Amino acid sequence: MPYTIQTTEHTNDQITATFTLREDDPVFSGHFPGQPVLPGVLQMRLVADVISRCLHKKAVLKEAAAIKFLAPVVPGIYHSFSVQVHYTLDGAMLKADAQIRSGTVTFLKMKSVFSLD
Repeated sequence: MPYTIQTTEHTNDQITATFTLREDDPVFSGHFPGQPVLPGVLQMRLVADVISRCLHKKAVLKEAAAIKFLAPVVPGIYHSFSVQVHYTLDGAMLKADAQIRSGTVTFLKMKSVFSLD
């Protein structure tokens, strides 16, 4: 993965994590050559990875009701990022409102449903 999750914090219905990008990861040479950005699908995967790490269950995206990519995640420009997930559990399903940010810049807003295995 082109990112490394640095820290996680989990309270009743909220997860917060910080991560950094590995600027030398091959994904950036292909997406896009000369103008690297973290692909949207990997931003969504990052949210799933953070949920999985904190809840100790595999989070699988089942539904993405709303996804907004608000700014490109560019390696080298931003150095530290946060993922914030507010969630509710309904059996083995987790409904999440998630954001990826760096300082005042929001890159991703996502309302989604994950199954927990």
